[in-house]
Amino acid sequence: MKDYKAPVWLAVLVFVVVYTADWYVNQVNRADFNEVVAQYVSNDAIIHQETFEQYGFVTYSKGDELYLVSFERKLGLWNLLRGTEIKDDGWGFFTVGPEWFYTGIVIEPDVEEILIGEQPAQFYNSEGNFKYFIHLEPNGYNYPIKAVKEDGSTYWIKEK
Repeated sequence: MKDYKAPVWLAVLVFVVVYTADWYVNQVNRADFNEVVAQYVSNDAIIHQETFEQYGFVTYSKGDELYLVSFERKLGLWNLLRGTEIKDDGWGFFTVGPEWFYTGIVIEPDVEEILIGEQPAQFYNSEGNFKYFIHLEPNGYNYPIKAVKEDGSTYWIKEK
């Protein structure tokens, strides 16, 4: 009886098909914001989550600390930007290369604008008390953060 040996290319092909099929079955639907969030945050820790046209935000707690995770939608798929611990005053930042990405939460209903230095941040009004702001600072500088209320008065969220 003759020993039959499978060609190496056949073994490689079977391996690639099995590996690809496993990856395909277990992949996350990145078009579904909730599935992407579930990869990064436990549902019982989520305090609030909100999606907008281009960005999505998730606020969650871990022990006594509060975190904000920001996502960006590109070509219909959600991608994690970054997460940061939220300071007592409702702000946080992280770096993306030489750039600084400011992000935060405002709970006061009469705040209508956030200024990073003198530049207005993108402001997202959510249902309820949460408002989110984001700002990408290309100069990578530690700017102060100021809130502007409806009546024109201002207060510092973070002084320089």
